[in-house]
Amino acid sequence: MIRYIFLLSAFLLAVAPVSAQNQNGCRTVTMIKPTPFLGTANEIIVLSDGSIWEDMSYKYLYLYAYNPEVIICPSQGKMYLKRGGSDDLIAFTVSKVR
Repeated sequence: MIRYIFLLSAFLLAVAPVSAQNQNGCRTVTMIKPTPFLGTANEIIVLSDGSIWEDMSYKYLYLYAYNPEVIICPSQGKMYLKRGGSDDLIAFTVSKVR
C-alpha cells in the first residue's frame, strides 16, 4: 500500500501543472486538448491546470499546434498562443466553461 501511494504521489508531481501567475492574473499553462489545436471557432480547450475554456474568437487559423504553451488571462477573457518559430503572440477571446 505504501508503495502504491508513493508511486501515485510521484506520478501526480510529474504531471502537476506548473504555472507562473503575474500581477494581472495571467498564467502560463499547457494546452492538453484539443490535439492538435487548430485555432478555429468554438473549440473547447482543456488546460493543464484543469480549467476548460471555449474559443469565442471566430478565427480560422488551422495552426495544428500540439500541446502548445499558452498564457491564459481569466480576468481579461483572453488566451495568448506563441506562434511557432517567432515571438508573435496570437490573441484569442475565451469564455470559461469550467
